[in-house]
Amino acid sequence: MTKTKRTEWRVIVNIDYFNDALRFATEAEARTWVLNVIGPKPRPGTVTVEEVEAI
Repeated sequence: MTKTKRTEWRVIVNIDYFNDALRFATEAEARTWVLNVIGPKPRPGTVTVEEVEAI
């Protein structure tokens, strides 16, 4: 039996008052967090949403 790799979605925030990386189970959760906390139009280069292998 082969193991499937589990993935998570990581949000990397690079703003003066908030530099952090958070992990979410789904892309929808990650993008909803960005929308609710950062806003609908973050400045270019301040927020990155990427799929990563789960820890």
